[in-house]
Amino acid sequence: QLCPPDTSAPTTTPTSTPTPAPTPEPTPVPTPVPAFKVCATGFFEATSSCFDTTKSCATCNNVTEACFTIQPDQCTDAPTALQTATPTAAPKPTPSPTVSAAPTRAPTPNKYFCATSWETVDENCSTATPCPNGQQDCVAAEMNCYEIQADK
Repeated sequence: QLCPPDTSAPTTTPTSTPTPAPTPEPTPVPTPVPAFKVCATGFFEATSSCFDTTKSCATCNNVTEACFTIQPDQCTDAPTALQTATPTAAPKPTPSPTVSAAPTRAPTPNKYFCATSWETVDENCSTATPCPNGQQDCVAAEMNCYEIQADK
């Protein structure tokens, strides 16, 4: 037989949702400190050679030496200044040269100068006035355009 519905309890719905409990911060995982692999004749020598880069296991003489794993707290030697130095940035590389436009042609030497005579031009070619159009048309009426030797 079925029970009748309970009509004595109020039929209201909650007006707010419950506040969730705060999530606890996760415990950080400690960063493992790497162990040293040291080549030595015994454990005592290995603990005093943790920072000696010449004592790597790759260079072990397996007849008289062995490779020891040494934890950092077992090391009795201290790192050298070189091993604890802060790395510095490498110098910036020299930029590649840029390609410039094609070079311009060398100027054609002027061989024509305005003067009253060829001798005047020949004697004063370094200070003589070049002909305006290269070969003619000197401005002054008494001047003419004279050609000089190219080697002057």
